[in-house]
Amino acid sequence: MDLSLVIPTHNRAGVLAETLEKLARLDDHTVGDRCELIIVDNGSDHPPEPPKSLGNGIEIRVILLPENRSAAARNIGAHEARGDWIVMLDDDSSLERSPAVATLRAMPADVHVVGGEIFLPDGKHESGGLPEVVIGCGCAYRTHVFNALGGYDPSFDFYAEEYDLCARILLGGGRVVHSAGLRFEHRKSAQNRSFERIIHRLVRNNGWVIRRYTPTGMYQTAMDQMIERYRWIAEKEHVLPGFDAGLEELTRTIEGQPSRAMDPSVYERFIGRAACEGQLRRVLGGSTDPVRIVCPGKGEDVVRGVLAGLGVRVLGGDKPVARAVIGTLSPGPMHDAQLMHSEAILPFIGFHGPVLKFS
Repeated sequence: MDLSLVIPTHNRAGVLAETLEKLARLDDHTVGDRCELIIVDNGSDHPPEPPKSLGNGIEIRVILLPENRSAAARNIGAHEARGDWIVMLDDDSSLERSPAVATLRAMPADVHVVGGEIFLPDGKHESGGLPEVVIGCGCAYRTHVFNALGGYDPSFDFYAEEYDLCARILLGGGRVVHSAGLRFEHRKSAQNRSFERIIHRLVRNNGWVIRRYTPTGMYQTAMDQMIERYRWIAEKEHVLPGFDAGLEELTRTIEGQPSRAMDPSVYERFIGRAACEGQLRRVLGGSTDPVRIVCPGKGEDVVRGVLAGLGVRVLGGDKPVARAVIGTLSPGPMHDAQLMHSEAILPFIGFHGPVLKFS
């Protein structure tokens, strides 16, 4: 069996039902001739009762938990997986028609997780992720690697748990890639979502990741930039109480985090600097002509740092220059930016072709 799809869910029966309808439309080209779906119910008031299989033959198993275990429910589903790859979904995200099986079969052994192209209903890409960090609602892990590493750290509850796991994959010698051969839709249901709680978790959990894996000399800068970024988001979205609560909990718990500080070369892969520097060094070819940044986003500080290191000055505003560089290292938003600025330089390769061949 190639694929085991894992979906945690909690009190969103209608949302889950829509996802099952979408998965039932997939063919062997996407999921192979045998595929299973493992639904892990996080203590719903009315647990789901799906059929034993979908109309296309995808086998369904349901695991009922007595309480909401959040992202840790994925670990329980993964432990029961029989496929070579675990495809992680949310109850409002679905694998779409794509050469998923062929793409994953073509992966070299040292590729331990593959991030897919995740689209929102409006056609734009999901935000988040980095060159070697995936987004949890649309990715595939090698089953034996995921389980050997213990899966997601349950203390994260939800948000940034995939950053922590990708860090451990890199520390173990594995690689993380993104491929257009895996295509997902994320409907992003608002049901049971509280942005105050989300920003709380983002501040706390990203702070934990920084504490665990950042080399000593880079730690304070990374922490300050993270706090500044999420304070700006909290102000923009009017959820400062959630930000303050997350920062208070981070301050209270940070000393208890295990330290596995990365070697600087591994850390530069983790934050996307290695991929960005390789790409910009190749594309710019030694030119130090000034550029401007377009569509800034996650990782803008890294892009600017790489350009500065290459001796390239970034001009502000809309000053006319020969070249523009996209200012985000999140794969999806980067490709959305390319649609608006077709001549702009990508700061890293992004999504590889449907079936990958690596040297």
